[in-house]
Amino acid sequence: MLSVAELAHLLQLSYQGEGTRVLTRVSSWGEADDSCLIFLDGKTSAAPTPPAGCVIAPLRSVGLGWTAILSENPKLDFARAANRLLPRPRGTGVRHPSATVEEGAALGPEVDLAAGVAVSAGARVGRGCIFHTGVVIASD
Repeated sequence: MLSVAELAHLLQLSYQGEGTRVLTRVSSWGEADDSCLIFLDGKTSAAPTPPAGCVIAPLRSVGLGWTAILSENPKLDFARAANRLLPRPRGTGVRHPSATVEEGAALGPEVDLAAGVAVSAGARVGRGCIFHTGVVIASD
C-alpha cells in the first residue's frame, strides 16, 4: 500500500490530485476501483472520469479533477509502479533436504529450493529465485 504522493516520489514523477489516496493494487480499466492504479497510454481516448483511484498518463490525456501520476511513458511507469505496489516474492535461502544441486551449478544467494528440485551442472541461477516442488533446472 502506498499513497499516490509516495508512489509518484518513488517513480520520480509528478502527480496531480489527491496525493493522500492509498493505492493497494494495479488493475485494468474494466476491473478498477478507488484503490487501484491504472494507466492510459495517450493513444486511446478515455472515459470522462477514470474508474480508479489513480491513473498514470501523459499530462495531455489527464482530465480535470483526476488523480494522476504524470508520465510520458505510462506503460513503462505502470510496470514500475506495479513492482512497487506488489513486489515479487524473493527467496531467503531455504533448501529442502530432497533438493539436489550438482557440482558445477552456480546458485546465487537467497535461492529457495523446494522438495524434489534438481539443478544440473552448468546451470546458473540468480539471486532470490524461488523454485517450487519438482522443478528441474537443466545445464546452460
